[in-house]
Order: sequence, then structure tokens, then C-alpha cells
Amino acid sequence: MKIDFTKMHGAGNDYIYINCFENDIPFDADMVRHLSDRNFGIGGDGVIFVRPSENADTYMDMYNNDGSRGMMCGNGVRCVAKFAYDNKIADKKTVKVETPSGIKEIDLLFESDEAVGGVVDMGNPIFKQAEIPAVGLMLNNSFTFNYEGLDYSGMALSMGNPHFVVFVEDVENIDLPGLSNHIVQSKIFPEGVNVEIVKFISPQQYRVRVFERGSGETLACGTGACAVAVAAITNGFSHKDTDIEIEMNGGKLIANWKSGGSVFLSGPATNVYCGTINYAK
Repeated sequence: MKIDFTKMHGAGNDYIYINCFENDIPFDADMVRHLSDRNFGIGGDGVIFVRPSENADTYMDMYNNDGSRGMMCGNGVRCVAKFAYDNKIADKKTVKVETPSGIKEIDLLFESDEAVGGVVDMGNPIFKQAEIPAVGLMLNNSFTFNYEGLDYSGMALSMGNPHFVVFVEDVENIDLPGLSNHIVQSKIFPEGVNVEIVKFISPQQYRVRVFERGSGETLACGTGACAVAVAAITNGFSHKDTDIEIEMNGGKLIANWKSGGSVFLSGPATNVYCGTINYAK
């Protein structure tokens, strides 16, 4: 089977985008794992099938590189909006994208006539344990994990997918995959969790590394950037209605938790290349 694709990224968070408006490509976990393989496939954090929607301009059908279903991706949804605009699926500068976590509106950002990024209303953060989901959290959704003799205290919340945000002094030298797998194995998060380790730089700036469920450590995570901003404000390090710069390994994202409730995420959406790949199961 020949599959046309576009490789795109948002701050280094890269996915393979497949247009399913003309040719319906059904989901296949083996296909997702093959296409996402950085040595034997195209390479990416996963695959996003851009499908028709009855309720929005398009539907984001997202899968992580291990073949598991993704509920939401702040970087991916911006790229879907750009993809829809570039491929004339949507002819407006505000694109509505349906996701498993609801419909998101993306206001595209332009340089000349080219869409280069977007601002998306990511909705309200979720703190109810049953909705994150999480079990056994302490006051203010906090929990402390002991890993290799050190305590790591963090806060849990959901931005359409579960996050555990840990503030640390040294972001660069922590064994993030080991810590994240330890947290997942604790069974506190029955559906897995994304883990962010965060260093405070200023009330308007944080340095972050992120480990995403189903993908491992990635260069950036849009919902993770939102979760970091929410955790920082909840813990009194920053304030609402302020642009907070989240510096990740792949680039910078801007998160702003509005007094009205929603978290707005701004960042780039970039085409890498387009091509065709032959896939045989």
C-alpha cells in the first residue's frame, strides 16, 4: 500500500500526518509503529490521521509511536490546523479540529501568506482525581515518589491527558525515563501519565523536559507546557493572565492560563517534508 504523508513538527514534537479525506487509511497499530520508527520508517513521535468530521473542519485521529491511542496533543493540533489550511480542507484562518478530548479552535499565525503556527484554546485544566485519572493523591493533587534514594514531589492534573509536574533544581541530569517508568509502575495513574520535570527560571520562564506516555522522552509537549503553567500558578510561582515561556528541548512554547478558566497555547507548526512510502504488513 502506498501512503502519502507529510512530516510536521511543533517545537520538535514530530508526527507523520496522513490525509484521509480522499483516501481513507484505516488505523493499524503495526503500521503506526513501522512509520514512526526512526531507523526503518519515516520517524516520528507518532502518526496523526487527518479525517473528516461532522462537527468541525477535521478530526485528529492520533496515535503514539508505540501504537497506542493519543487523546490530545497541543503541538499536533496546531499542525493539523496548518495541514488543513495548506491542503484546502479548511479555508479559514481559524480552524476547528475535533479530537478525542473535544473540539479545539486554532487561530493560525502567518508570516506573509504562510501559516507558521497557531494559538489554541486548550480548555480548562482538570483536577478531579477520577477524571485525570489518578488514585491516592494527597492534598492539592500532590504526591511524592522515592526514586534511587531521592524524593520527587509533584502535582497531578489533566489537560485532556494526564500529567505529573515535578519541580526540580537540576533538569539536565535527572534520569527522566527511569523516573517516569517508576511513576507509571506505581499504579497511581491507571492509564499512564506524562511526566514533566521543571526548573524555575523566573515567573515568566521555565526550563522543562518531558516524558510522554506511549512515546518516551520527546523534544516538546503542548499539553505538558500547559500543565507546567497551571502547576506553577497553582503553587504560587507565577500568575494567571500572563504569557509563560516554556523552554523544552525542541524549542519554546507560550502558555497563558486565563482568569476565565481556559489555558491558551501558542507555538510553531512546521512542515518538514512530504513524500510517499510503501507499506506492506
